[in-house]
Amino acid sequence: MNKKDLDRKHPELEAQLPLYVEWDDLFKGGNAMESIAKASLYLIRHPFETTKQYEIRLKRATYRNHAAAVVNVFASALADVDRKEVEDMFPDYIADVDMIGSSAFQFFGEVILQATARGAQFVVVDSPSQKGKTQKEEAVSGKRPYMVSVPPWDILDWQIKNGKLEWVKIKQYQEIARQPLEEYSSIEQYKIWFQDRWELWEAQDDVAVLIDKGNNHLGAIPVVPFFFQQQSPMIGVSALNIITGLLKRIFRHDSELDKNLFDSAVEIAVFLGFTETDLAEFVVSGTNGLRSDSESADMKYVAPTGRVYEALRQAINEDEARVREIALRMLKPDSRQVESAESKREDRQQLDSQILRFARSCEASENLCWEYFSRLAGKEKPPVVVYPKDYDGKQLRSELISSFVRLRQTDSISRETLWDILRSAGVLPDDFDPEEEKARIREDMRVSPIEPLLTTKEKR
Repeated sequence: MNKKDLDRKHPELEAQLPLYVEWDDLFKGGNAMESIAKASLYLIRHPFETTKQYEIRLKRATYRNHAAAVVNVFASALADVDRKEVEDMFPDYIADVDMIGSSAFQFFGEVILQATARGAQFVVVDSPSQKGKTQKEEAVSGKRPYMVSVPPWDILDWQIKNGKLEWVKIKQYQEIARQPLEEYSSIEQYKIWFQDRWELWEAQDDVAVLIDKGNNHLGAIPVVPFFFQQQSPMIGVSALNIITGLLKRIFRHDSELDKNLFDSAVEIAVFLGFTETDLAEFVVSGTNGLRSDSESADMKYVAPTGRVYEALRQAINEDEARVREIALRMLKPDSRQVESAESKREDRQQLDSQILRFARSCEASENLCWEYFSRLAGKEKPPVVVYPKDYDGKQLRSELISSFVRLRQTDSISRETLWDILRSAGVLPDDFDPEEEKARIREDMRVSPIEPLLTTKEKR
């Protein structure tokens, strides 16, 4: 068996992998979208765009992270989880469930956040290997269980039979021991879980080598998926799925608008009827001039019209409006409508189909994690965690709006975009006029300009 066999992926993962990576990039933003390597994946080079022009556009790429607002509001809705039984049963473990210092609240909060953004995130429940021992002997030996969060692209392959996992192959990375000034390095390993055992493989000179193995006393494979929306037994769909195309199109239009403005920042001087000698020493300043004996000599400054810019701005505004509309609609229909008994029932059904379904799925997954954890720790009965089930649509809309406000505070969206969001959500009145508000802001700045901060030395 060679390394290629170790890296082989399940066909469903092969098909979903580009989407997993894309959803993750859109949520992370920053360098995940703006680095030249990443921007080149999302910003299409136009047929007549030169290599230099394209490189400039990639270097200037700026991504406005609308995705974070949508992901954060869904994840935050599942934050208030009751883990009282876990605290009572595992008081020494709940503050460090992964053996790297993450509490259960931090660990599962991050798992849920990543599942919302990527569509899926996996938890592996494991314990240090003690070969030849029974589960009971391992449990009383002081070797404690722990949990590991695994991204969906590292769950490489699996086999399902009669609705149960027969085996799962996971890619993992082992850090190589080094001295303080040596460069960091790691090697790729592949752990294959079976219902009764596990195997650890490594590629050595392109040959797959079995380097370790052990017993799996659980009788089940301790790999637990968390899905925002389940597509198949091991594949999930992100909360961003419905707005992915819009988010990418806004990024592209932003890039095109910025490049057009960059290219036209300086008007182009056009000289007619001048010789090269006439132009050789010409420098634009307030003290020199350009002379020619030719009667046809003329000079003009040419600047592009604003029609292209306005078209791009309009397209961006329309896409942003659709993102806001979809995000708000995902949580609850327009709060300004007259709420009849029927409309309230529809609202509740919508919440059931979105957040409540997500909560029930995550609750079941986390309880399975604690079941495996308890069995590895020698406990007969696992603790039960309870996720919130009663959601307030208005509160969720408020959290979504707060997420957009935070985006504005970091200059990820414009002031006008935030005003549109607040107006769509019913926070601002329908007759709110952005131009009038801008005029008031300018007037306030003129009458009461911000006083520069002075140091103590300057004030003296």
